[in-house]
Amino acid sequence: MSLIPRWLRFGLVGMVNAGIDFGLFVVLHHGLDMAPLLAHAIGFACAACNSYVMNKLWTFGDRDWSAKAASGAVRFFAVALGGLLVGAVVIWLLTPPLPAIVSKALAIGATFVWNYQLSRLFVFRSGGTT
Repeated sequence: MSLIPRWLRFGLVGMVNAGIDFGLFVVLHHGLDMAPLLAHAIGFACAACNSYVMNKLWTFGDRDWSAKAASGAVRFFAVALGGLLVGAVVIWLLTPPLPAIVSKALAIGATFVWNYQLSRLFVFRSGGTT
């Protein structure tokens, strides 16, 4: 049993992935002048792949890599797709009145609760109840 509660581990992994997501967004949108929603999708997708591995292994202690465990990956990426859409809606609604970078930061915050709750309930159920 880890000394760090699961929700805190999830938050730390989330911070790493938020950095990946936000960093790619800044480079793609501000550096390469890519549309905000496309930059959001690319950054989010890269962070989601990293998130799956980090959360599977560290946050939820799931070490099963069998074919049967592949259903967990499918569930994870279904949850991630929902998080991508939540973030996209936030950016779409807020970018006209706010700078895209502020909207992206708010989108990252909006997806945290979505991702944690659905990951805990549907993706990494074998890791206990903390």
